[in-house]
Amino acid sequence: MSHAVTGSIPVHALLTGVQRAFRALVPIAVDLGVRWREPENYLDWDAVASGIFEGFALAAIRSSVGWTDCLPLIDYDRRVVDYGQLSYVAVELQGNQFPLVCIETTADPFDMCLVAELGADLKVKGLLHVPFVECRFAALGRLPSGETSLAYTIAW
Repeated sequence: MSHAVTGSIPVHALLTGVQRAFRALVPIAVDLGVRWREPENYLDWDAVASGIFEGFALAAIRSSVGWTDCLPLIDYDRRVVDYGQLSYVAVELQGNQFPLVCIETTADPFDMCLVAELGADLKVKGLLHVPFVECRFAALGRLPSGETSLAYTIAW
């Protein structure tokens, strides 16, 4: 039985929505005494950011057509040393896909993406900061066979 596609959205729109949600919550966080700016941010903000990212981006990707066969999608701001058995939100730079770790603040709230630089063995060899406005986002699904599927738009 085939699934009829009823809707779709670019992955970039999901991430732009996440960034907008983070920014919209800054005044509320300040009023509540929740530190959101690095490096002072801590568990309170981390929980809020993870929930927003899960609800707006990861849940949508996980429920999209064709995603059920993919290996687990890594949680927001989870630091790992090996991406060999993980799917992830990717930032595309010069034709390569880098796992998004989190969205950070430099000059403006949440204007920078922290991405993992991977070696050929899919192990993290470093972290890079990329301005959000320069990022092109996709969902990279890794299959048990080792093959990958790259989606710039998800459908449900």
